[in-house]
Amino acid sequence: MTNWLDKLTGDAVCEKPPKGFYSLREIVKIKGFSNRRTAALLRDELDAGRIKVIKVRIKSGQREYPVPHYGPAK
Repeated sequence: MTNWLDKLTGDAVCEKPPKGFYSLREIVKIKGFSNRRTAALLRDELDAGRIKVIKVRIKSGQREYPVPHYGPAK
């Protein structure tokens, strides 16, 4: 029988994004642009079909949220 406390605390990430996919916050840290500028660049790349977006479930506290991650379109 598992400890009920183990069910209350879980990993921060419910799913791992595929290799090469990054969230907006991760891209901001890598590139050093502002959130607004990075979001605009990502939107332009999505419209052009050069990248694609997937939703990855992230756990924060007791709730799970879909967080978009961006990567190559292939």
